[in-house]
Amino acid sequence: MIVLREPGDVAGVAHPFIRRLAALKFSQIGRPGDDERYGHMIVVEAGDSVEQLEQEVGLPILRSLIDDTVFGQPDFSPCFETPEEHSDEHGNIVFELLFITHEDGTGSTLFIPQVEGISGDLLAVCQAYSMPALKRP
Repeated sequence: MIVLREPGDVAGVAHPFIRRLAALKFSQIGRPGDDERYGHMIVVEAGDSVEQLEQEVGLPILRSLIDDTVFGQPDFSPCFETPEEHSDEHGNIVFELLFITHEDGTGSTLFIPQVEGISGDLLAVCQAYSMPALKRP
């Protein structure tokens, strides 16, 4: 996983579509010179486990926050905001999951590319809950 804590970190993202998405999100959540906190963004990479991601975010991804209901069970209720499915002109798909973790509205954003090596369960929860993004970056 690649953790992005400030706009300058985006340059270290190799995937061009995710780099554009992350740069856009940083521009939307703060203005240069502001003292606002950005929260952080996480670029999920092949081989990252759901457990590692949950530890970084501080919230569950595949189980409900209130009880032990897991993704796939009828009463499962995710604790992330409505995820978006972004697609580019080349057919690349990247899911965006937002977790609000602080009262000031900051939190963690996961960018999850639909590529080989990404957890099947993680992609399945994204596909089940995501809505197509309104705009392409």
